[in-house]
Amino acid sequence: FTQTSERSRQLFQLNPTTGEIRVAGKLDFEEAKSHTMVVKATDGAGLSAHCKVQVEVLDVNDNTPEIALTSLSASIPEDAPPRTVVALFSVRDRDAGDNGRTECSIDGDLPFSLTPTFDNYYELRTNAALDRERTAEYNITITATDWGRKRLSSQESIFVQISDVNDNPPEFTQEIYTMYVTENNSPMLRIGSMKATDADAGINARVNYALVRQEGKEQPEVSVSAENGDVYILRPLDYEKVRSFEVRVRAADGGSPPLSAQAVLRIVVRDENDNAPVLLHPAPDSSAAGELVPRWAPSGYLVAKVV
Repeated sequence: FTQTSERSRQLFQLNPTTGEIRVAGKLDFEEAKSHTMVVKATDGAGLSAHCKVQVEVLDVNDNTPEIALTSLSASIPEDAPPRTVVALFSVRDRDAGDNGRTECSIDGDLPFSLTPTFDNYYELRTNAALDRERTAEYNITITATDWGRKRLSSQESIFVQISDVNDNPPEFTQEIYTMYVTENNSPMLRIGSMKATDADAGINARVNYALVRQEGKEQPEVSVSAENGDVYILRPLDYEKVRSFEVRVRAADGGSPPLSAQAVLRIVVRDENDNAPVLLHPAPDSSAAGELVPRWAPSGYLVAKVV
């Protein structure tokens, strides 16, 4: 070999007697697609001739596609409209022809799709409405496959979290809560608790309770804790005056704007034996010393009636 690079000398071997050129190293199409060598032939008298040998290396599908993320939104709101861009990535295959031609797909039935853009770039977009309360996070596996006879592929996982939006109002565990209290109770007596849950997260799920004030009605004898829904009777109740009453309670979340729901709270007052009988007739201050009964009164004669 003359006028031949050192790399080509390492890859090819020339038999000085037969002129056979054989491969002596590992060829790599991605490193060099061709090699040029100059062969010098010399006879015994010292006369020589030169020829150029051009070796073209044919590609073999020995490189898997490479996925490179360019940008990624690690969190997207659950009310993001369809076609929202989540990630941008490129795919590269060092092979040539069909061996270097690639296609991409998403594993599983997910609300995302791939859109080719330009120069082997792809956009990962949403293709359906999202619901954090149903699925709060997605692990998206992207598979890139080449078109070689023996198809090679690679994968890249993208983790996307769905952020909460206040789209769920609180829900009471019951529509009507019935609680009982015995009359002559002590002040600020706890008689039960109301409970509402919110499917959202964070402050959007923080529930506060409050009585619904009604126009023209007296201040109710009941209070509801804003934090936990505990129900308290403020003052002693009298069964002989009020046997039951109802109020409405609102549960509101901490979202902006807040969402709310209402439930009915029914208080039933239980009787206690706190009243002695009262003599209505004859009047206690009556001056009558007794009742007159005829001498001839038969057995069973009505003498008087006490009420």
